[in-house]
Amino acid sequence: MFVIGLILLLAAAGVAADLIVQNAKTLDVSFFNATVSNASVSAAVIAGLVLAAVGALGLLFMISGGARARRRRVAHREQLATREQESAQAGAERDQLAAELEKEQQARRRAEADAAPEAGATRIARDGGSIAEGPVEPAADREQTGHGRHSLLGRRGTKT
Repeated sequence: MFVIGLILLLAAAGVAADLIVQNAKTLDVSFFNATVSNASVSAAVIAGLVLAAVGALGLLFMISGGARARRRRVAHREQLATREQESAQAGAERDQLAAELEKEQQARRRAEADAAPEAGATRIARDGGSIAEGPVEPAADREQTGHGRHSLLGRRGTKT
């Protein structure tokens, strides 16, 4: 393609040079309500070539700007698709972790319920290394020692 373009460019330059050299006559040129008298045909051809070059440059800018905008849109769509995919993966991971946490909490509750002594049974209290046996107190009646579980908003089960 480059070679074909170069051949066309050289042919156009040759025809333009022939027009400039062969036509030495003068003419009147008028544009935008202005008239230029005694302008040579060579000057008119050169002005036409300059205008064609400016027009081609403007067309080149339009084409390259459109191509650049298209590349940016494609890149933006790819980034958006990547972000959506990552977001979906993060959501799936979050859901999986939430399900695992729920299973662990259920298992812990079952284990605590299975390990909880019956009413009237005795328990062994470990306070400061001493061991004491006594009746099992319901959880609501027990005084918290400050070793309760932590939640996002503070300690659970502590009395305020």
